[in-house]
Amino acid sequence: MTEQRPSDRARAWKGPSAPASNVHAFTPRRKLAVGQQPEGQPEDQPEPDLRRAALARLVFILLLVAGGLVVVHILGGMSRLQDCVMSGRTNCAPIAPAALGN
Repeated sequence: MTEQRPSDRARAWKGPSAPASNVHAFTPRRKLAVGQQPEGQPEDQPEPDLRRAALARLVFILLLVAGGLVVVHILGGMSRLQDCVMSGRTNCAPIAPAALGN
């Protein structure tokens, strides 16, 4: 490996005196006062309807919870029926009164 001399390194580095064509000057953002709109944005821009979206999410979550409770209830009944059958009992399934009459 060849060792570079300090003069070679200085020539290879093109410092800030030679800006590249695709580099733009930095312009800091202005601080805005409360309620002031940034330049280029319309002031009469409508606000999104956040209440409707939140209500839709709440209804969706409530439907998921209700569906989960129904599934838990159904699986619990099936589990009790299987436990009854596995213990050797013969009268495990409840008979509906409408089926007895005719």
